Amino acid sequence: MGVALGKRYEYDGKPTMAMNKVQLETKKAIDRKIASGHYAFEEVGCAVCGSCEFEKLAEKERYGLFMPVAICRKCGLVQTNPRMDKQSYSEFYRCEYRKLHNAAEHPTEEFFQSQRERGKEIYNFIAKAIGQEPRGKLVAEIGVGAGGILQYFKEMGNEVLGFDFDEEYIGYGKKMGLSLEIGGIEKLVAAGKKADIIIYCHVFEHLLDPVSELEKISSCLGAGGVLFIEVPTIKGIHSVYNSDFLQYLNNAHTYHFTMETLDNCMKKGGFEIIYGTDSGVAVFRAGKKTEGHANEYGKTIAFLKSAENSRAALINFPVVKLRIFRAISTIISSAGLTAAAKKIRVKLTGK
Repeated sequence: MGVALGKRYEYDGKPTMAMNKVQLETKKAIDRKIASGHYAFEEVGCAVCGSCEFEKLAEKERYGLFMPVAICRKCGLVQTNPRMDKQSYSEFYRCEYRKLHNAAEHPTEEFFQSQRERGKEIYNFIAKAIGQEPRGKLVAEIGVGAGGILQYFKEMGNEVLGFDFDEEYIGYGKKMGLSLEIGGIEKLVAAGKKADIIIYCHVFEHLLDPVSELEKISSCLGAGGVLFIEVPTIKGIHSVYNSDFLQYLNNAHTYHFTMETLDNCMKKGGFEIIYGTDSGVAVFRAGKKTEGHANEYGKTIAFLKSAENSRAALINFPVVKLRIFRAISTIISSAGLTAAAKKIRVKLTGK
């Protein structure tokens, strides 16, 4: 079966973006593990509707790593499938994730402060969603990194607790005085604490079983508690990724949402949206589970194909300009207006 979005998405091992030395060495390590079978892949049914009817969209991602991506024909959820199994992902996050995606071997002050700035934005977004500033709350974050987001919530008078699988980043956050632990949502469940706010900032798209995760989140939320989620959205590629879906794709993501398919997933897990934007930022509260879902396949595949066609047209625009110039120039020159032809050439080509 071919790749629906075209030959550019077929696997060739070539990155589509500039990579530094740390990233290139990390990519080589991942390539070796995939080629040897050390990193194993598994096929799974759709997380939202359970279907196994998929259409292949891509075989690679931005770094040139092997990553099959498909769209579910029954609900339109785009997902990495087949994907690495749980054991492989665990090793990847422990050994390679931060080096590949942060382009650095170790946590830095710059990274921590960038997280803190995002924490301020999230704080204000949640305040708008719930109608008041969140102060004196228990705020938990899954996939906390170095803890910069929680640092801002702590400064605003909240108790904070964060979890991540990267020991070095957790260690960095602890040195900053934050309460951080190695692990994920299971650690929060085991702690038996009820959070007022739970944050998943660019984490939900990494999960292997988002619906099961939502059930655990629900058990950890106190009365009136809210869940903040931020994901990169497919329809955000025009503003963030130069209309290039291939630049959007990266091997750490298992699910690739639109706001509509995210809402389908959240409803199945028993959450309803309070406030959200098309850019993939939203606040949810626990509600009733909903089994029914809208089928977004037609809209999503049409959007992706249109984006790819538009990108190709934009790349070819200089060629089109040159052809137009040559045609007009020929007509004008044949009429004896060579000077006018030169002016048009300068206007169209800048030369």
